[in-house]
Amino acid sequence: MSWGTRRSVRRALAVLAVVSLALAGCGSDSKTNAAGKKINDVQLLISYQQGPVFYPFSVARKLGYFADEGLSVNVQRTNGSSYVTQQLLAGKIDYGIANGPTDIIAFTKNPDIRVPVCYQNRLVYHIEVLADSPIQSVSDLKGKILGTTEVGSGEYPYAEAALHDVGLTPNTDVKFLPIGDGSAETVDALKNHKVDAYISEGLEFQLMSMNSGLQFRDITPNYFLGIAGSCFVTTKQVLEDPAKAKVFIGIARAFVKGATFGKANQQAAAAIVCADLPQTCQDQQTVAAQLTWATTEVTPVTSGVPIGGIDIAGWQEAGKVALESGKISAPVDVNVLTGGPETVAARNQILNFNTTQIQQDAQNYHS
Repeated sequence: MSWGTRRSVRRALAVLAVVSLALAGCGSDSKTNAAGKKINDVQLLISYQQGPVFYPFSVARKLGYFADEGLSVNVQRTNGSSYVTQQLLAGKIDYGIANGPTDIIAFTKNPDIRVPVCYQNRLVYHIEVLADSPIQSVSDLKGKILGTTEVGSGEYPYAEAALHDVGLTPNTDVKFLPIGDGSAETVDALKNHKVDAYISEGLEFQLMSMNSGLQFRDITPNYFLGIAGSCFVTTKQVLEDPAKAKVFIGIARAFVKGATFGKANQQAAAAIVCADLPQTCQDQQTVAAQLTWATTEVTPVTSGVPIGGIDIAGWQEAGKVALESGKISAPVDVNVLTGGPETVAARNQILNFNTTQIQQDAQNYHS
């Protein structure tokens, strides 16, 4: 499957997630892990397709990280982060994975929303130009055309905030033009200078370079880079309920272990994913590019923040972007969203594992 078709596939599979939502909370007494501990079936809603980009799920299943927590995790893909947080706000689920800005919007609707840990700890969207372009920064886009994937897509708030920060007005000083998401239309628009720059997910640029030979240069403002992508989201009430908190912590800890493993050995993670989900691995070059991108995204920009940790500077910038783009009407305290005693306690437990051992296991792994 080409990367350029993933959004349509995401929408097509949304119905499956909705149907499967009815299974949330189901348990099973028939399975046990290696230690003889009962395995409980739980559901997790996510906003993206499992596969190389979300490799920690496959790694956690294969290496028994979920089973070690007494869990069998039924991962359900939905039609985006907003759907995940809507289900959380409606009380239909207790935890999911959604992008940071969507979590901020949900927090304005319910101040009990909490984000203890993140998977993608870097901004997934980049503003890039062709390598030989005279444009050196966002301020040079005045009077130019910025390509986007589609009207109103997820990158718009970042594009608008970046322009506002240098005194430019979107759609006045800089025109927006939808040109698709890494498709032939996108490549044509860039090659023939129908647009002067393009904003999309960072992986798009890697894959376009690989498939079309185009070379790009990143002009994304540095202060945007720590804005989190996908994060585990739940509520204060869940974290204060011992039984529910235990499940949440178990899911997230197994996942972060998987993320750590893949960071240490991308080839091993690729082999595990492709054995687990062969339908997502039809082209090995694409798989390698996806794993390279994914394992970069898990590493926080700020030194000292561990994989899975919270980069508060990035969250503060995300709150600013949400406010400037009109996604929220008043400033939010991201320290409450990502902190508080129950949230910090959960995060400490999630990240309490032998990182060195996981890295050594990854280096020694043979499929």
